[in-house]
Amino acid sequence: MRSLSRTFLLLGLVTLAALVLPAGPALGQGKQKNADTKDVSFKSFDGVELKGTLYPNAGGKRDAVVLLLHDFDKKKGGSSQKHWPALAKALQSEGYVVLSFDFRGFGESTSVSEKFWKYSHNKLIARSGVKPPETINQKNFRPGYYPYLVNDIAAAKAYLDRLNDQKACNTSSVVVIGAGQGATLGAMWLANESRRKKDRNSGMAIPMAVMLDDEPESKDIAAAIWLSISQKIDTRVVSGPLRNWLIEAGRGKNTRIPMGFVYGGQDSTSDNLANSLVKAIKGNGKDSKVRVSTLALKGTKLAGSELLDPTLKLGTADSIRKYLDKVMDTRGMKEWRQRDVQNKAYYYVLPSRQTVLNKRSGEDAPPVAVSQFLPVGFP
Repeated sequence: MRSLSRTFLLLGLVTLAALVLPAGPALGQGKQKNADTKDVSFKSFDGVELKGTLYPNAGGKRDAVVLLLHDFDKKKGGSSQKHWPALAKALQSEGYVVLSFDFRGFGESTSVSEKFWKYSHNKLIARSGVKPPETINQKNFRPGYYPYLVNDIAAAKAYLDRLNDQKACNTSSVVVIGAGQGATLGAMWLANESRRKKDRNSGMAIPMAVMLDDEPESKDIAAAIWLSISQKIDTRVVSGPLRNWLIEAGRGKNTRIPMGFVYGGQDSTSDNLANSLVKAIKGNGKDSKVRVSTLALKGTKLAGSELLDPTLKLGTADSIRKYLDKVMDTRGMKEWRQRDVQNKAYYYVLPSRQTVLNKRSGEDAPPVAVSQFLPVGFP
């Protein structure tokens, strides 16, 4: 098997920012798990309590943030704890702040507030009885519901931005690493961030005219790594939309996020999909700022987070860590900025140049306008 570190240099990936985490009360939403991790929780815009694990800066040289998105399956389930901790700890050892979490209905992310059931998309969850339940389980999700899990990624980023404002990390550089359908949702989220802009005048005591940032929110996403990205969300094939999301994020007018597609060399389905997506993102290949590539791990049919299994000694986690060291040296440290997400309003700037409100001032986490990214009539 060729050197993963050397090959990852072709991926054009980058990472993100993190500083030393303040103790206890400064976080407010986590408890000490052990010396190097914290159990944390944060809420989505529609009232899901998402549970995760935060790996604070361990005193290493890096100033960056990594967001991990676990793969999932309706029958097999999914969890942020299967194989991901080894990667998270390897990155943490270099000083990166890492956040992993369970998507809604999976693992420990099952509690919902009363307002959860007031949103129309949440009616795509099967339930019984008169009183709205206080918990949800992914086994009760209907196929058309799974795209809405992308809102959990938006909530995770908002949580990191709140830590940023406590100077516990620096979200001016964010690396997203996703597997399977988690990677597919991550691609949708990248496209979402490529359309969102902050209203700089929002949150002021005296209302003023909307003044949007020059660059979209995706400017802070340094890179994305996709482990066996899926062309399905549950049973629905989304190969066309997936292609469009990745083109928008990787070759858009205002954003060119470096992306790497990693898969087992004997996994022909992932091989064919990854190479077709890379070709689509590159387009005519004349834009030198577009940086995408593939990495086939020889001798394995494994897919998704299984590629991170430390017992197999594939060296995937260590190679990612070494690669990120090199690309962060190239990218350099990005300046810390106050985010104040709760008090800011955000707008979508659509491909048609139409401006649409995304999040009002005073709301904790932004929603994702899923209907923007899926075909008419889906689900």
